[in-house]
Amino acid sequence: MEIEPEKLKTRYKLENLGESDIETMDMIGYKRGFVTGKKELDYTRIATTVLNEFRDGKIGKISLEVPDDIKN
Repeated sequence: MEIEPEKLKTRYKLENLGESDIETMDMIGYKRGFVTGKKELDYTRIATTVLNEFRDGKIGKISLEVPDDIKN
């Protein structure tokens, strides 16, 4: 699944997305301050936040289903 980049950039106030999903998670984590006492990113907290905000519709209206005419 690929979420529209503009929706992620807007929600998490990012100028650009990373070249990989992990880079994007890093950017979100630093932006939100999800850094542990050991100066490491808390990936569980980042993933949980993104998932919860997706569920709550805070990232925008996104469908996970692909219409049949697009699948083929």
